[in-house]
Amino acid sequence: MRSSSWKGSSGIAMAVLALGACADNPTQPANPGEDFNPAASVLTAQEGRYLVVMAPGSGVPRNVTGVLANTGARVVHDLRQINLLVVEGLASDAASALAARSDIRAVTPDFTAQWIPPAAQLMGQRMQLPAGARGGVAQGTDQTGAFFYAEQWNIRQIRADQAYAATPTGSGALVCVLDSGIDPGQLDIAGKVDVTKSASFIPSEPFIEDLNFHGTFVAGIIASNGLGVASVAPDATLCAVKVLDFTGSGPLGGVLAGIVHAADVGADVANMSLGLYVPKNPSVKIIYDLFTQAVAYARERQTLVVAASGNDGANLDEDGDMISIPAEVPGVISVTATGPINQMEFDRLAAYANIGGRKGGVDIAAPGGADAAEAVVIQDFIISVCSRFVCGGDGWFVSANGTSAAAPHVTGVAALAESHLNGNQSARTLDACIMLNATPKLRPNGQPDLRYGVGRVDALNSGLCLRR
Repeated sequence: MRSSSWKGSSGIAMAVLALGACADNPTQPANPGEDFNPAASVLTAQEGRYLVVMAPGSGVPRNVTGVLANTGARVVHDLRQINLLVVEGLASDAASALAARSDIRAVTPDFTAQWIPPAAQLMGQRMQLPAGARGGVAQGTDQTGAFFYAEQWNIRQIRADQAYAATPTGSGALVCVLDSGIDPGQLDIAGKVDVTKSASFIPSEPFIEDLNFHGTFVAGIIASNGLGVASVAPDATLCAVKVLDFTGSGPLGGVLAGIVHAADVGADVANMSLGLYVPKNPSVKIIYDLFTQAVAYARERQTLVVAASGNDGANLDEDGDMISIPAEVPGVISVTATGPINQMEFDRLAAYANIGGRKGGVDIAAPGGADAAEAVVIQDFIISVCSRFVCGGDGWFVSANGTSAAAPHVTGVAALAESHLNGNQSARTLDACIMLNATPKLRPNGQPDLRYGVGRVDALNSGLCLRR
C-alpha cells in the first residue's frame, strides 16, 4: 500500500531527534489573519525507559525477562503481539548488553513526543449551549435538529445528514479514539463511551477524562447525542484510549500500546488524530517498523486505523527524507483536510494540510476547516464538543481546524459501513467501502487531483458500500 526507502540500521539508538511539530492550526476568529506557525519540537528520550524490540519470531525469550528482572527493570507494557516490551528502570549499560543479543533486534529509548500542541494553541471560539437547549432529549439517529447544525457545513458536505435515514448510523460499531482522553460526562457525549473498554496509557493521568479538549472534540465529530452538534455516526459506541496528556504529549510506547489495546478490545475503527513529522534515520526506522507491526496487528484483529495526514503544509510525495507517522504507515487510512473561505469552495484543500496521493502519503480528504489566516467567518471552521475539564461546564462547544478534525469524519463513515454490513467486517472491507465510494476531485484538465488521494469522503455511498 505504502512504501518508504530507508538506509542504515540500529542496535541501540540513543539520539534525540529534531522534528517539525505535526500540529493543528488554532482558530482565531477574532483575528483570522493571524495564523499559527507550529514551533519546532523534539523527541525526548525518557531516562531509564526503553523499547526492547525482539527479533521477528522470537517472542519474548524467558531469559530476556530474567535479565530484565536482574537489572531491576520493570516491564511497563508487554506488547508481545508486536514483539515489543516497554521497560523502565533499565541502566544504559544493561540496555547495550540487551541490544547485542541475537534475539533482540533493537533497544531504543522510549521517546516522549509532542503529538499535538497544548490546548491553548488549538482552541478557537468557545460557544455555550443555551440553558433551554441543554435540557433537550438526545436526538439519536437524525441529528439535523442539533443547536449548531446550521453551522456544520462539514456534516452536509460529506452527506452524513443523508446517511441518517439510509444507514443504521453506526449502531453496533465500536470506535476507539487514541487521543487525550474523552470527557464521558459532557452532555453531548454522555452515554456514548464504553468505559469498560477504555484505558489510559499516561501514568500521570491514570483516568480517561480529557484535560486537553482535543480528544473530546474529535470524539464529538464521530458520535454525539445531537443536542449541540450533529455527528457522523450518532449511534456508534466510543472508547477512550488516552495516549496523550494535558499538554498534548505522550510516550511512543504508550501510543503503540494504545493501538494494541484498541485491537484487543474489539474496536472496529481506531482514530489517531495525532502524528509526528520526522526525518528518516535509523532511530525513526525502528519507530516506523513498530507502528507498521502495530497497525498490521490491528488489521488482523479487524480494526481499521484512520489517521490525520498532519498539518505541516507538506507534500508527502515530495518531502525527501521526511516521513509522517502514523499517516504514512502501511494499512493506515491517511486523511487530509478541506475547508471553505467565507462558506464557499467547501472542497478546497486547507493550506496547513499535508497532501499527496501519488505515493500513498494521503489516501482521502475530509472536512477539517479553513486555514486560520484565510477564514472569514467562524462557520469556516469545525464546531464540536469541549471537555468540561477545559471549558468549565457540560454545555460548551468549541471551534477548531486541522487534519485532526478531518480524520474523525472518515472514522465515523467507517462506523456507518460497519453497522450497515451488520458488524464483524474486516479492516480491508471497511477500507474498500470508504476508498471506492469517495467523490473524486479533478484538475482543470479533467485528470484526478491526487493531492486529495482518491477524493473527498462520501458518508452516504460509503456507509452503504455501494461499489463493493
